[in-house]
Amino acid sequence: MLFFLAACVLLGNLFNFVYSQLLPISSHLHGVCLLNSPDSHYKPFYQAIVCGQNLTNSLEYGLLRDIGLLHIIVVSGSHLVFITQIMSRSRIPQTKLFIPFILTAFTLVTRMDPPITRALVHLFLASVIKSNKLNLSPTVSLIGSLVFCISMNPPWFYSSSLLLSAGASLGIARGKNIFTQSLLCYIGLLPLLLDFSQLSPSSVIVNSIITPLISFILFPSSLLCFFVPLESVIDCLWEFLFFIIDNVQSFNALSFHWEWPKTDLFSKWFYISFLCLTNLFLDGKKV
Repeated sequence: MLFFLAACVLLGNLFNFVYSQLLPISSHLHGVCLLNSPDSHYKPFYQAIVCGQNLTNSLEYGLLRDIGLLHIIVVSGSHLVFITQIMSRSRIPQTKLFIPFILTAFTLVTRMDPPITRALVHLFLASVIKSNKLNLSPTVSLIGSLVFCISMNPPWFYSSSLLLSAGASLGIARGKNIFTQSLLCYIGLLPLLLDFSQLSPSSVIVNSIITPLISFILFPSSLLCFFVPLESVIDCLWEFLFFIIDNVQSFNALSFHWEWPKTDLFSKWFYISFLCLTNLFLDGKKV
């Protein structure tokens, strides 16, 4: 494992130059994505979930924040997983050969932000481990992605979104289906979400139900709107989502919220390290 992680450090440093050269291209592609986003009341959310644009303050933004769902709209590994699954099931010959290029292109469109870049590196490292039949725990590829990204761009060490992305992957790895994955993902992220949202008893349940809705229905539907003018239909899905959240938030106003102190950067890294070690232990393989 140490040799593998050392290789990730070396490759990350080598890719620092590549990353700096790709940034202008990524910025241009991101701008093109924003210009071609659907003309809709929910335009900021189309841009956020497909282009990786930061959300601005609005009524809907406040609802997502208060219920603890704001992190789900952020472009992350779940988007890459969905694209990979769709292309893997295609009946068109040789489609799988284009998967790395499509994933890389999507990462460039989303400005190569820490969460999506880490997820892309994670998928590539996992593929290397699998194709070379290395006797390494699946968690090693995740740790390697963190090491690679920080070596490539050291300021990302201070990125909360990078840690959120890693924590989400660790939670998903332990789930047996989409609902348990969503549940474990949110529970595992609780200490990291304190800086972004309030926590209430219903937040855990709502996240486990709504996360699959966003990942497997809203994301592909919103992506389709960039190519086919279906926003009048897809807007109904967004309206339905915020209708549910609004009603849940009304219930939360009558219940209590958990108040926890904010976590500092050191505590967040300590927590992610603990989750990684726990997953390594649960994997039960030689590392």
